[in-house]
Amino acid sequence: MIQIRPYRQTDYQNLKQLYLSLNTFGGQFDEDRDSQEKVDEQIASNPSSIVVAEEDGKILGSVSILQDQRFAWLMRFAVTEENEKLVSELLFKKVGEILKEAGHTQVLVYGPSAEGKFSERYEDLGFTSGESYTAYWRFLN
Repeated sequence: MIQIRPYRQTDYQNLKQLYLSLNTFGGQFDEDRDSQEKVDEQIASNPSSIVVAEEDGKILGSVSILQDQRFAWLMRFAVTEENEKLVSELLFKKVGEILKEAGHTQVLVYGPSAEGKFSERYEDLGFTSGESYTAYWRFLN
């Protein structure tokens, strides 16, 4: 049975493997953003900001919530390919509850505009597609 629960510090290696997997849609790992230290800091400041889907000790998916009083974003929405539809729905249901409780009425997600699987996931979850944008980023020296 799939359990949806808050991330625990002991989940880190499994979360990292999920992000590193080439078969994980939405998974990506960036040492600067996803180090254990950064993830631990995020959880320390907001314990409900990472939600995982687990079955038999294996993490099948995860999503991070970034929010302030104005905006709520879903980031690092990574789900194993073989469990994509069900786990995405279960994770989104839980983060929706968390965000509604925090007073949000809308949530945003960012991803590659030309990725068919990305569009399919969020259309299946009832999201409305916005304009296509390109993200710019750089390291802060």
